[in-house]
Amino acid sequence: VKEQLKKHLGEDEAVSNSLQTGVEVIREQAERMAQVIKKLGELTEFRVKEYAGKQQIADLDWGKRLERSLDRALGLLEEAILVMDSELVILNGFGQASLIFGEEVKGKSLSRYFEGIQYTELVKLVEQAKTQGYSKGELELRSAGGEKKKLALVIEKAEAQELVLVIQEVSRQRELESEFRELSAFREQLFVSLPVPLLIFDLDGKISYLSKEAEKLFGYSIEELRGKFPELLLVDYDAETFLRLLRRLRQRGVLERRLWAKNKQGQTFEIYVFNSAMRDEKGEVIGFLSFVVSLYEKKLLEEAIEEKTAYLEVIKKNTELLVQSKDWQESLASMLEGLRAVLEFDLSSIFFLEPTGRGFYRLSYDSISGKKEFKELRVFEFFEEVKNWLIQPGVIVFEDISKVDFSGLPTDLQELAERMKQNKIFSFISLPLRFQDEFLGRLFMAYRQPGQIPKKSLEKAEPLIEQIAIALSHFRLYLRTEAQRQELARRNLFLERILEQSQKIDLNQVEDKIISQFLDLFQEIFPRAHLWLAWKDANQKLVIKGVSNLDLTLLGQEVELNNEVKRSLISSAKSLHFEPREEFKGFLDDAQSLILSPVLSGQELIGLLGVESHHQAPFSKEEEFLLQLFSQYLALLVPNLFRIRESSILSKMREVLVENTSAFIIMLDREGKIIICNKAVCEKLGIKEEEALGKNVLEFAKKYLVGLRDNAGNQVNLANALAKAGRELRLSNYRLRFRTESGEEGEALYSADVVYDERGNVSGLIAIGQDLEPLQKLEAKMIHLERLASVGQMASAIAHELNNPLQAILTTNELAKRKLVSLGEQETANRLQSAIDAGERIRRLTQNLMSFVRPTRSIIGVVNLSELLEEILSFSGYELR
Repeated sequence: VKEQLKKHLGEDEAVSNSLQTGVEVIREQAERMAQVIKKLGELTEFRVKEYAGKQQIADLDWGKRLERSLDRALGLLEEAILVMDSELVILNGFGQASLIFGEEVKGKSLSRYFEGIQYTELVKLVEQAKTQGYSKGELELRSAGGEKKKLALVIEKAEAQELVLVIQEVSRQRELESEFRELSAFREQLFVSLPVPLLIFDLDGKISYLSKEAEKLFGYSIEELRGKFPELLLVDYDAETFLRLLRRLRQRGVLERRLWAKNKQGQTFEIYVFNSAMRDEKGEVIGFLSFVVSLYEKKLLEEAIEEKTAYLEVIKKNTELLVQSKDWQESLASMLEGLRAVLEFDLSSIFFLEPTGRGFYRLSYDSISGKKEFKELRVFEFFEEVKNWLIQPGVIVFEDISKVDFSGLPTDLQELAERMKQNKIFSFISLPLRFQDEFLGRLFMAYRQPGQIPKKSLEKAEPLIEQIAIALSHFRLYLRTEAQRQELARRNLFLERILEQSQKIDLNQVEDKIISQFLDLFQEIFPRAHLWLAWKDANQKLVIKGVSNLDLTLLGQEVELNNEVKRSLISSAKSLHFEPREEFKGFLDDAQSLILSPVLSGQELIGLLGVESHHQAPFSKEEEFLLQLFSQYLALLVPNLFRIRESSILSKMREVLVENTSAFIIMLDREGKIIICNKAVCEKLGIKEEEALGKNVLEFAKKYLVGLRDNAGNQVNLANALAKAGRELRLSNYRLRFRTESGEEGEALYSADVVYDERGNVSGLIAIGQDLEPLQKLEAKMIHLERLASVGQMASAIAHELNNPLQAILTTNELAKRKLVSLGEQETANRLQSAIDAGERIRRLTQNLMSFVRPTRSIIGVVNLSELLEEILSFSGYELR
């Protein structure tokens, strides 16, 4: 394991030492598990006891105590151990089985926890274990609580076709391995780009890493020095002195000194070494870091030390920010502040090449005031032009921005240029920010005085700029994740508000008021939108029922669309972009764009939602999706609300008749969605009514339908049966087998027929069924009673046949006993009396049995309870013993 980790993570001893602890823990757990398994073999040995006659038999009490000890021992395992049969049914589970699977697994099928390809891989491992006796692998399961977990499995074949599984959860372990690989890759990228010689020592003082600059300085490669003390690099090296230096460094944290060094060719030279102790998050020392400065030119010593120290401090700070920071805006601003120590500037900005829907993000930093600003730069229809300018590969220099014409650019860019002039910015330089050959954004550095642009210093600052690019890639990932989270939250809020609003609407209001309330809801989500909502009136005309950020005089105005636009809206069934023109200009003065979102009922255009803007691209794709979603909900909710209002009397009747009947009633609309699911159905399936309403019946049936047969007993597909009913063909006495939420199965007898609206058009389908379980229980009870009657008759006959020979046995025994008494054999006579008593008990039992099955009539009278109890005990004494 160590060698594999070293192969993936590199030769960093600091990381290797950290991993060593994890490897040792795994090894200890493996040894501990081996000891437990060995103990299991010892615990399963039976102990014996000696009884009279020196006969040895198994001590069952000791076995039970061992079994309890075994259960406790298995419970201490950090793994799960399962025993299952060849059909994957779990016979028993030990260790952490309940914790990993989220429930008690005994008696359950292992296949219920694996889905799709994971189940296929599980079957392969099981088959391999059956044929080869052993298999192992990694799979992902879904626990009873829905949580996904990554597992390492070992399967061995046991006796009697049983299989033994040893399971360990490795989800966290795989996450740590991934983090280690990322940190190692980042370390390599960072150290390779360092412009100064760098050496890293482990806790023993042995060299674990050399940067490229260090290899150039000393003439050795990392392979030649790894794992060795620095005796090849230092003149007059003394091991004791060197180890004493490490102890001081561990205590102080930082040490600086001059030393005489030598290279591979034997040349000696003076160096200045800046040493620091590397610590983990707990503050414990994990190694030592040495930055080396060659002092060939002593007159530049002080200046070089000061410059390098400041430079390295910036790199060190940036590295800490990359590893530890969670506030990426603050981290990038701090990196810009550090960059100013190398490239002096007055104002800097970072433009992110990450679209926001209206433009890009911009982070600015004023080096004088220390002010930081993060906001969206909106470019709208200029998006592609600005993007192409941002991804230019070279350096762009503006020596005098007063000569640059910013007219014709987006408003935000013009305002930005104006603020630069107000801040007396004279010139700026722009550099591309790239990571792994991918453009991430652009860096701008502005200056208030002419001739300040440090073109020659750019090469020196490249490592710092690369660090900013790396941070920008992390920030981009954060922005995307945050954007997705906000989009989901926005959608959820939007849907919740729609459902909430639909529940609060007063159906006694006029239609215009109902529709305008939904428009007010959309306005809450998009307060800056110019929109209107039209609905088809009784004359089949689209009339504006509500407006937002538009003139109220538009209410009641007809929306006239040509046939081509109507066909496009109906055929696409989604929001479409139009340019305001003579055929349909819209209602907003000087509008540059128009979005029409159809409200459809089947292939009928019953409403239209219009959004107009002064910009050519006013909304993001996510906002356009919400617009389309809003239209679809309007198509579903508003007509339903109208129908509910018009059928309030029928609704009350449904509550009384449908909800309180014992019959199963389900009603579908024309699209096959469930609009009625009565109380009997919900209680039988174990669900709530809202879990069924609005769902497509075919999707609903996937979970609860087991099978469907027609009145001839033939297996029928549900979709075909619904299609048959839709052709106005009544379905009668269809047998439907269903599964409840708890997994129990039942059967019902159903009939279905179409439902017509007031115009005679098919509006849906109603299905009425009867639960067959009560009838089946009654039938089973009758069969059981018949069987009991047959058993009683047979018992009576057997009792009659036994009675005659039993009487002869009793008589003979009684005569023999008297003879023995007369001969003085009282002890033998007493034993014979025991046989006579047993025979009497059998005779009473047969007489009682015959009395029990003999037809009788009820008589009210005095009963001797003692005799009655004796009679009862003669039948059930054995069970009560």
